[in-house]
Amino acid sequence: MRTARIRNDREQCFFHVVNRVSGMPGYLPFGEVEKEKLFTLFEKLQRFYTVELMSVVVMSNHFHAVCCTSPELPDTETVKANYRAFHGSKRAEPDWENPEIVRQYAERMRDVSSMMKDAQELFTNWFNRRWKRRGRLWADRFKSVVLEGNNAVWECVKYIEMNPVRAGLVEDPADYRFCSWGRYAGGGKHPFREAFQAHVGRAVADRLPEQSFRAVADQFLGELARVAAAERGETAEDISQAKEQAKRGVPFRTTITRRMRYWSDGAIIGSRAFVERFGQEVFGQERMRKKRFERHDASGLVSFRQLRRADL
Repeated sequence: MRTARIRNDREQCFFHVVNRVSGMPGYLPFGEVEKEKLFTLFEKLQRFYTVELMSVVVMSNHFHAVCCTSPELPDTETVKANYRAFHGSKRAEPDWENPEIVRQYAERMRDVSSMMKDAQELFTNWFNRRWKRRGRLWADRFKSVVLEGNNAVWECVKYIEMNPVRAGLVEDPADYRFCSWGRYAGGGKHPFREAFQAHVGRAVADRLPEQSFRAVADQFLGELARVAAAERGETAEDISQAKEQAKRGVPFRTTITRRMRYWSDGAIIGSRAFVERFGQEVFGQERMRKKRFERHDASGLVSFRQLRRADL
């Protein structure tokens, strides 16, 4: 029996979503063409959905994304504009004079489950046609972890952007073009620029000399380099130097191998106060009293749910 997905439509919600293809361990069906197709599909879906993506990473057999949903439904004009931006003039428009139809589209546009369903189904249809195959592609429905804003979002985006490095595909995430950071580093344009600046940048707003995308990006690059140097066991001086060099645009090299399973198998991640409050909203106070919390690394973040399965 499937459990209900954790969400709270009464407040802004941040999610880490992830899914893997079905098949035996070591099955890596996505080459460069497939990775490009899935990444650009996520970009295209931003025309329709008001769910804000801030980071996407496509690997050889799975993907990660960090996104944000709003408690407010889009208004009628936004619904109509998004529908036309996505479908163009090839499809007959719904009856916009019917308020129930408008409401249904508005609900769908802010729903992360609907967006992921569309992404996975559209990609599967394309993949099956390309390889002349039939049947399901994904091992299961996607997993989602609720994140507290600010620090939890910052840490999670940093974690998923390092996936290509942990997999041994590149030494610097800037060299991997099927992730948001690689797109930005390679072309100078972040595919989810506004959401990245607004939501990822919120965690470091008090440290920025100016409230700009470039200032947030420089802080983020410095953090990637700092984590890489720290996990290599370098001295505090070397770690500080790596961070400053990265912020000035000097490439860094890393051999990160440590995986943190709670980003995929946790249920809610943030400060203990956030996890308790959000859990009570979703599950009720009595049930949350029985939940066990786990503290993770030096960031001060906690999660609840026992971690039993290997991460993606």
